[in-house]
Amino acid sequence: MSKLDRHTLLIDDEVAAFLKSVKTRQTVDIEAAGTLPRKCDEKNPLQNNSSDAVRRKIPVKKTDSSSPKPGLVPVLAGSPWKHYTQEYFIEYWCLFAIATSKTSRENLHMIRSAPALNDEKLQIIRQICHPNVVETMEVYSHDDGNHYIVSRMMESSLMHVCRAPEYPSESQLSSILFQVRRCSLGSEYLISKGLVPESITCAGVLINLAGEVKISNIEEFQPGGKGPDAKIGLSNLDRWSPEAVNMLSLLDSGPSMEELAKHGFWKKGRKEDLKSLAYFTLITAYHPCAFLRTA
Repeated sequence: MSKLDRHTLLIDDEVAAFLKSVKTRQTVDIEAAGTLPRKCDEKNPLQNNSSDAVRRKIPVKKTDSSSPKPGLVPVLAGSPWKHYTQEYFIEYWCLFAIATSKTSRENLHMIRSAPALNDEKLQIIRQICHPNVVETMEVYSHDDGNHYIVSRMMESSLMHVCRAPEYPSESQLSSILFQVRRCSLGSEYLISKGLVPESITCAGVLINLAGEVKISNIEEFQPGGKGPDAKIGLSNLDRWSPEAVNMLSLLDSGPSMEELAKHGFWKKGRKEDLKSLAYFTLITAYHPCAFLRTA
């Protein structure tokens, strides 16, 4: 089976076409994109160490304390490159860096710039805490007005699953669909916080090696507006059980999580079933992205 023949209706063909064109570039002009900087350079204003001497907290407006909330994401002054080492830049669902902490190289992080992040949206992002939204660990506020968002590493995406040479098993499909639906409810959660995800793509729904499915790049969501109106589907229905097809039909009707929990198809899978699939897609999937090694 060809690596491009194994498609489902989950694939974002326009996104895939764009990423394929990106891959054909000989170089990725990151500085021209106005987002993440290249390797530390003395002439680069983002590498000015004077603003990084002390990791001071940025003053922020108070939030409503009438109801309990999780701890706010810290906002730190200066450039993240004082505290993190850039390993790679990747242009995929957005332009981001894979980085390691200079104090501990044990864990990997994703760092992306958010030049359009205003104070209102920053306050919202600092309060986001949802199991199906990529966790923000820190936000850096640079003197030039740019922001950098540091989040936990997510190794794969639904685009990789769509591009892998083998279909997921029914237990894996069950886990994916359940978490995708919970991502949709996560969208409702974001809307309640004032952020509307007007479009969510397969490339922007990430999967980690623990089998967790999460929405990314919430800083691009807009206040107000209309929420996403996406359709979920499967090709080659004859290879799936009637129970799976019935579940797909149920998902398209916009059920609650309580309704979904009563369906027998959910008993077939857990998020742990996606661990092997995440590793498999990393090795075998067609990866239409561009990257730049920084070291």
